[in-house]
Amino acid sequence: MRISVIDAGAIGGNLARKLGEAGHDVEVADARGRGAVAPEVLTTGARAVPLDDAVKDREAVILAVPFNRLRPVRPGRAASDRGGCCRGQGRSRPHVCRA
Repeated sequence: MRISVIDAGAIGGNLARKLGEAGHDVEVADARGRGAVAPEVLTTGARAVPLDDAVKDREAVILAVPFNRLRPVRPGRAASDRGGCCRGQGRSRPHVCRA
């Protein structure tokens, strides 16, 4: 499956690594740029891409972004615009973004 993970922090980085281990085509984007993606995240075949490219030609886009940083990511929500669902990560309450 073609999957993008947005945010390469502790949760997003681990998700990208595990999805790569499972054989998925994984792209990882971080608002701070490709250089913000730690090398260990890419060891299972995930690729670091610019944020704008992360939502192009993907079957799933996972937002692993803390709530306080969710708003700056929303303009790049092409998956949501096509009728998909965006889910942001939170401490105990998942959040669904609506277009």
